[in-house]
Amino acid sequence: MVPRKSLKLTLSLEFKLEKLRASLHSNYLGQ
Repeated sequence: MVPRKSLKLTLSLEFKLEKLRASLHSNYLGQ
């Protein structure tokens, strides 16, 4: 069982990665 704290940390990390990927994607399309 994963502790809630580390689960929350993982979720926030994935969210940041998703935002980063989205901004990279839009930058790539914007060129």
